Amino acid sequence: MGNEQINVVVTARHRLQRYNIRKFPLNKLSEMVESTAGQITTSSEPAPDFGSLVALFNACRYADLENQTRVLLAKHPSHPFAWQLLGGALQMQGKDALDAFKKVVELSPNDANAHFNLGVAFKNTGAFDLAIASYRFALALKPDYLEALGNLGNVLCIRDLLDDAILCYQQALSIKPHFADTQRNLDIALAQKHRNEITRLIELFNAERFIEVETQVRFLLEQFSNSAAAWMLLGNCLHRLHRLLVRE
Repeated sequence: MGNEQINVVVTARHRLQRYNIRKFPLNKLSEMVESTAGQITTSSEPAPDFGSLVALFNACRYADLENQTRVLLAKHPSHPFAWQLLGGALQMQGKDALDAFKKVVELSPNDANAHFNLGVAFKNTGAFDLAIASYRFALALKPDYLEALGNLGNVLCIRDLLDDAILCYQQALSIKPHFADTQRNLDIALAQKHRNEITRLIELFNAERFIEVETQVRFLLEQFSNSAAAWMLLGNCLHRLHRLLVRE
């Protein structure tokens, strides 16, 4: 058969399902209103009524929310939830929300939601490593944070850190079994890992490193027993090893 080489067709990666501010608006707004309502320390004025601002957010009146929140922050510049609302209003308008969410983390460093939303803002600007760090901070504060696990898995996939991404999705599914979006993302990550491994093993095969290929493809088949590409690669590898033995 000569020095044949083999290849497989690698299909395009499917789109991952995201968890972000649009899908989970500002992460439990009512809880944050209650937990931060008394945090104004620089003014003797009564704490602001956030209900009307939250209503603007839920009514998708983001420009009005931005304007009113900026007025509020002029009086109460140290209120984390006001900065959170501003960040949400900016992000929903496609504006840069990064500084607002950084301010939330500065004012509320132990708030998992603040780190989560900063991670979303970092991801939206393409700062993937910083997004990963923010999601990990959120999870350190709240280990069962389903949305943070999902988003972290997605960014890890973008960075091609598939083993870590798969672990995130599996942890998310242990919290909420049968969650369709997470299961879909896990399937995508597993498929991409499979494609990457097949591509790498083909390179080894074409370099005639057949013993390494046999060992590694057998290990791969323990994880992906129905992989036609892996079985084909193993068959080609065994064929070439047999030919070498016969030649000797």
